[in-house]
Amino acid sequence: MSFKQELPPSRYLLWAAAACLSFLVFVGSALVYADKQGRLAPPPLTGNMCLDEKARLVRALASEGCDVLVAGSSMALNNIASEPLVQQLPRGARLLNIGAWGMKISETREWIEHVRAITKPTYIVLVVGPMDFYSGYANSQNTFQEDVRGFLRGAPYALYIARHFDIVYYLSSYFSIDRARRNRDHYQSLAFDAWGGLPLNVHYPAVDPVRWNQKVVPELFNDAQYNELRLLASTLRKAGVTLYCVQPPLRKSSIAPGTRPEVESHWNRIARILAEEGQQFLNLHNELELDDAFYADYSHLNARGATIFTNAFAQKVRFEQARIFAPTIDSSHITRATSRRAGALLP
Repeated sequence: MSFKQELPPSRYLLWAAAACLSFLVFVGSALVYADKQGRLAPPPLTGNMCLDEKARLVRALASEGCDVLVAGSSMALNNIASEPLVQQLPRGARLLNIGAWGMKISETREWIEHVRAITKPTYIVLVVGPMDFYSGYANSQNTFQEDVRGFLRGAPYALYIARHFDIVYYLSSYFSIDRARRNRDHYQSLAFDAWGGLPLNVHYPAVDPVRWNQKVVPELFNDAQYNELRLLASTLRKAGVTLYCVQPPLRKSSIAPGTRPEVESHWNRIARILAEEGQQFLNLHNELELDDAFYADYSHLNARGATIFTNAFAQKVRFEQARIFAPTIDSSHITRATSRRAGALLP
């Protein structure tokens, strides 16, 4: 006679419920433990680990708003040095960098709209590279589902763990996420500073040779991405938000001699679109000549290069005190953001 047959139905159901509850308690305890150790990956909201992790940071800071929002792909994430930019801002201005790996202009536009609805920035700095205008999209899946905004607004964290639960994902990232959050000496780093920036501590010759020798490919420029840029610039203008679109310097060898006219045409097209929408394009590639010591790869600066680029950019723009609504410098959000990033399941 089976175990099931020996037990009355009511007791069998009780045992089954107890077993299920025990399993859920075990899984929940394991997740809380991993989170306290800094080894719980963010809920897989988008299929883009960096974007999911950035959503985690935005969630921690969103209620405090921001005055200057830095956005884009890894060109924004890695090429803007937060502290030098904060020093150039009017007193009390709040900065937030929402850049993430692999974002095309279309995805960045959507991401900005999600974050802008909550943080209400006065200025947006869009840091771009040629690859942001290529055909195709990042490897994200259903990147901006409706629940992303709820997550950013602070809906219960555990709800998103349950809704996007994937045990293989959490187990496989248990060890790697800790290193990613702590070290900036590799390209997959997720060690954001308190404002969301991440200048890389990657220096030649300790570089990825494929990334280092990569070239701009004009054949991949896509009209749809330019249209997305126009839509973004127009939307922000109508909302009274000033957009500064900036191109950081690229390694000299990243632009093959035969493609230089096409790349210049690409930059001229960006400038024309933004001028027509009352916004501004700043191309620092043609103004900053940096040698290889300041690069992490063909298009990303390392921490030293990012500081030089950020200072050069900040000197060219004017963030007006009258349009900054934060009355005083409040660094308390930095501490809160850092602690919350280390323990997202905690209040």
